[in-house]
Amino acid sequence: MRIQSTRPQPTAKPSFEEPKEVSITRTFDVPVTESEMLGRMPADDYEHNWGGWGTTWTRTREFDCYDGKCNAGPVGVYRDVPRYNADGTPKMQTITETLTEKSYNQRNRSLLMAGVGAGLAAVGTMIGGAIVGGSALHPLAMGISAAAGAAGGFAFGYKSAAGDEVKEVWVQKDISHPKMTGYTETIRPDTYQELQGCYRDENGKEQCNYETKVRGYHHDYSPDISWRKVGSYERPTLQHTNTFGPIGAGLLTGGVGALAGVGIRALLGA
Repeated sequence: MRIQSTRPQPTAKPSFEEPKEVSITRTFDVPVTESEMLGRMPADDYEHNWGGWGTTWTRTREFDCYDGKCNAGPVGVYRDVPRYNADGTPKMQTITETLTEKSYNQRNRSLLMAGVGAGLAAVGTMIGGAIVGGSALHPLAMGISAAAGAAGGFAFGYKSAAGDEVKEVWVQKDISHPKMTGYTETIRPDTYQELQGCYRDENGKEQCNYETKVRGYHHDYSPDISWRKVGSYERPTLQHTNTFGPIGAGLLTGGVGALAGVGIRALLGA
């Protein structure tokens, strides 16, 4: 009688696609632009608040440019402005540009997403511990959720990079003329906590009261720019065929891993 071996067979290692590089050289027309000062605005500064009392929330104030001019401070606001032909159309120039891009690296992405999934699944486990009211540190839950997050992250990274290609796509770009319409002042309080006194509650635990005080205010200024479309042109780009880029894949993996950690911790309880 033939006896079949019960010895476990080794798991086949996943095969990874090698990234492919695409390079193109194209000649096309782009608008001629020149840096131009559109106006002026105040410089960022800090206002000391010696008394400690004051507004503790961030607020903004908007200022308009009157008579088409902004000369409200020492900081010049510069933008690239299109140059024009005699007939008022945007002036163009011909350039030659080489673009190079690689398809997604399946191996690197799989390993990276495995790490992201494991790490954020562990964070989710601690959040789940707080939700169920148990200890935030649960070794079994941490181990299970980290393994699940790593496996899920690896699988998603592998799948999201599979079959990715880089294609040439021509896109339309607007030619826009900027105009400074004003500026915005953002006032951010610089706060600190001042101890008011401490006492012991009915359980003998020390409790302390703090009051929020304002040390001063940061005044930050940013220009308000309007853009008027005056034309358009086309330029080449290299784009990936797969939907998820590295950032999108990382965010999705992290979110799923964190939720998995919360669920596992809740199932295991305290």
